[in-house]
Amino acid sequence: MRKIKLKVSEDDDSVAYVSLKNHPTDNEIAKVKTIKRLCDLMNYNGPDIIFDFDENDELIGIEIIGQIQFNSSPSSAGMLIPAVVNCF
Repeated sequence: MRKIKLKVSEDDDSVAYVSLKNHPTDNEIAKVKTIKRLCDLMNYNGPDIIFDFDENDELIGIEIIGQIQFNSSPSSAGMLIPAVVNCF
């Protein structure tokens, strides 16, 4: 039986992906048919959470985006800003 796996991005430790038990293995091609953002399902304020569904409409993975990094100006270089989703 497959295990639930959590993988944190190597580039940004505020981004993670949870592979559920029915998620394709690393050797299989992941076929995400539909994505749903938590923000689209309910009135939600917080980190962006995205649900991945396969061709059978089964939940196979969850992406969590907790912060985004802005480097656009010298005064804010490297500043981490929480990514907050506002749904109305």
